[in-house]
Amino acid sequence: MEKFVRKLQKMGSHSYVINIPKEVIQKFGWQERQKLEIILGGQKVKGRELLIKDWKKKKKKIKI
Repeated sequence: MEKFVRKLQKMGSHSYVINIPKEVIQKFGWQERQKLEIILGGQKVKGRELLIKDWKKKKKKIKI
């Protein structure tokens, strides 16, 4: 497991930014402006942890 330490930076009045190392972005195959899903400590993730994963568009249900 690799560990990276990063600073939390304020961007504007309503947002914060965390800088992610280029190696991590390349490892996951993420691209600039790609949508990512951020999940705050749920059933599988306990405590003060974040889960970041690829965002997938929901399929529309077709009524027949």
